Amino acid sequence: MIRFRNIVVHQYGAIDVEKVEKILASRGYRDVLRILTTLHTKLRERGAADP
Repeated sequence: MIRFRNIVVHQYGAIDVEKVEKILASRGYRDVLRILTTLHTKLRERGAADP
């Protein structure tokens, strides 16, 4: 996800539209959201999350 963001925001490379379509079609982004949500919850429980 970070690499994709850098490509989009900083124009570090070309975007492969087919790959983006595959990610969206497979809903692969949901895995990243689930991982980040879990990480944020654990950090918040330990008092280490950024408000």
